[in-house]
Amino acid sequence: MLIGEDSVDFEVTLTDINLSDQIVTLVVRHVPPAQPEVKTVADCMRAPVGDTQNNWVQVSKTSDGKYAAAIGKKTFDVQIRVSLVNGTIVSATIDNPVEVLERDCADAALTACGNPARYQIRRHVEVH
Repeated sequence: MLIGEDSVDFEVTLTDINLSDQIVTLVVRHVPPAQPEVKTVADCMRAPVGDTQNNWVQVSKTSDGKYAAAIGKKTFDVQIRVSLVNGTIVSATIDNPVEVLERDCADAALTACGNPARYQIRRHVEVH
């Protein structure tokens, strides 16, 4: 990995207080900031992939000596249920989609690149 960065802001919301079960539910959203702080090495990486500014970048060398240049929008939605009795996490879910636009490039400066491929990475984790 030559470059691997993301830039996020946090939105924290208390969504439920269940006094009978003694559990509080929080939602923590990791969202692109208005001005993300990621390196956009090439001009082709500056146009937004999604509906906000790009906040995720990854550049890596491939096994054939070329370069994979990926840019996109990365978010996390985290729901956490916490015990009011002792503060332990009762359960949590993380949904992490990344909207990606990737190009294969012949040079490290990312100036000789092929057509872009659009895809999504989606991570979903649950803890009980």
